[in-house]
Amino acid sequence: MRHPGFQLLLTLTLAASSVIASEPARSVYVEICEQGLDDKDEWPKIAPQPVESFTLPAVALDELPPKYIDDGIRGARPSPSLLRMTATITVPEGKHRLLLRSRSAARLTLKDQLIVETPFPPKNGGDGSQQDSEHLVALDLGVGYRFAPGGEYERIADWQSHGTATSLKLELFVGGREGAKGRRVELGETVVAISLEGTTDWHLLTADGSVIPYTDAAWMRYRSDVVRMLAERSAAIRKDLRARNDAYWMQRHDAATNWLKTTREEPVPVPIAGLEASNPIDRFLAAKFVAVRSEYSRNRTDNPAIVDYFRDVKPLLESRCTECHSGPGAKAGLRLTSRRAVLQGGDSGPAVVSGDAAHSELINRISSTDDEIVMPPKGTRLSKDEVALLSRWIQQGAVWPELPLVRSEYTAPCDDLTFLRRVMLDTVGMPPTADEAQAFAADPSPDKRVQWIDRLLDDARWADHWMPLWQDLLAENPNILNPTLNNTGPF
Repeated sequence: MRHPGFQLLLTLTLAASSVIASEPARSVYVEICEQGLDDKDEWPKIAPQPVESFTLPAVALDELPPKYIDDGIRGARPSPSLLRMTATITVPEGKHRLLLRSRSAARLTLKDQLIVETPFPPKNGGDGSQQDSEHLVALDLGVGYRFAPGGEYERIADWQSHGTATSLKLELFVGGREGAKGRRVELGETVVAISLEGTTDWHLLTADGSVIPYTDAAWMRYRSDVVRMLAERSAAIRKDLRARNDAYWMQRHDAATNWLKTTREEPVPVPIAGLEASNPIDRFLAAKFVAVRSEYSRNRTDNPAIVDYFRDVKPLLESRCTECHSGPGAKAGLRLTSRRAVLQGGDSGPAVVSGDAAHSELINRISSTDDEIVMPPKGTRLSKDEVALLSRWIQQGAVWPELPLVRSEYTAPCDDLTFLRRVMLDTVGMPPTADEAQAFAADPSPDKRVQWIDRLLDDARWADHWMPLWQDLLAENPNILNPTLNNTGPF
């Protein structure tokens, strides 16, 4: 459950530039500053201006919200950055204890008076927990109260409250430099908690006086609410940034629509007797199956003298030829990637003359003894047996089926529950639950399979399941291919 009185007021950042906003009453105003900081571990003499702002109910945060640029692409925050929290608090009169926890240098001031601060991390690395540096030992706040996560600095200081409204400011350095290397821009668990005079309890310091105990359980509830609200903020920011490019994308969509209007629509094949097809896609698949099976029936026999393209020719071409003769940069304009391409040939004319190996340039090149024209030009030449194999293949008509025929029988549509299991594993990567299986089985709609496919493609799990594939295809880490490609942002 959300803690009573928890209300996160958001000041939406409608751009990744500066935001001007007044401090909402009875909330903690949070600002992220990225300019006006240098690499030195020291506080800036002039307060830097914020680039983003939002509000929280307490002086407590452990993760910076993502930064977005351009049309909603995620950007990187500079190191160092500075986080600033301000609020007006009213605390009962008394001498209280204040706890400051942070991963890096932080300082807490009340009425412009410095109350407590934590140091900059040592230059020998990290959070000070390494050998030959300060060992961070978590403070014990009492029974049931939260120990600091590893690597967090913490200090406790006394503070005399007079029971009146008091201005609060917490500043925190995020990141920084260690020589030429930048520290990670990670916030860590940044918290100001208070223990009132005469008590042993600790609570997060709030602007509206609400009580949020600083226990493990209460912190996790608080953090969960903050994460959810900041995710809503991020979604609104990205939506607004994308909307700024709507006109451009509408032009692209209109161009695609106009292109489709001028493109001949592929007619749906007629139903084929004996092959079940409940939708247009099934008809296309059935027609393709019949065409492939027919092609194999014409060109394949049990005669071992007949050369099989997929078994005999394809492995040979891929291992010796297609590295140079494929793609837009194919050497001499020759692509050995399809029957049409080899019949068309390259700069020297057709590479293959169907039924005539003697007049096929491919055979002339691989069998030549002239170092100027022989192929491949480097490495081991093709053996006499390999040349003879390709010659027989061409002489037999250079049969090059579009697809390998693995099975010659047509598989009938599966039953409902088998379909549901398969489609869910394909889309969301999970088998159906008992409730989903029962709901699907009880659905009387004749097009329920189509409806469920649409539903699964609108399921958030679909994106999660397919993300690793696209992450690999788009090289989420540009260093895998070429750092100048910058594929990470578009991904």
